[in-house]
Amino acid sequence: MLKKTKIEQTILVTGVTGFTGRYFVSLAKFLGFNCVGLTQHEMEQKPQELDQVICCDLTDKSAVDEVIRIVQPHYVVHLAAISFVAHGNTKDIYLANIVGTTNLIDALITHCPTVKKVLLASSANVYGNAEQLPISEGTSVCPVNDYSVSKAAMEMAVNLRMSHLPIIV
Repeated sequence: MLKKTKIEQTILVTGVTGFTGRYFVSLAKFLGFNCVGLTQHEMEQKPQELDQVICCDLTDKSAVDEVIRIVQPHYVVHLAAISFVAHGNTKDIYLANIVGTTNLIDALITHCPTVKKVLLASSANVYGNAEQLPISEGTSVCPVNDYSVSKAAMEMAVNLRMSHLPIIV
């Protein structure tokens, strides 16, 4: 049974209004973390589980820098992405999934280098239609659509920055 405690540490959760974000915040709050949610669109009402909601477009580097400089999170859970494979606008997919992620990581390197852990959501979709099952992280990357290409490229861009932060993909 989980025991509720108060922890004076902040988790910044991007994509907080998405399916996974809502469940993650609920558990993190139960465990006693302060949760700051980052969302691209203004919200009429702040979800009660969140200590703070900040509206920020992750593709706007200066806005992301400002958020990280002010919030100084102990942990980051990056769930924001365009995850709908048939989204239709490939430019948006690449901007959100690659540029948005690298802006976030670069801002953390610059303004919050002591962050304890950064969790980045990728996708098994990067492995394409793998014939070998089960798929492992040793399976060759073979993206088959723009979404999976964007996630594979995001992972590669993050690999360039792994030595600067404690990142888990």
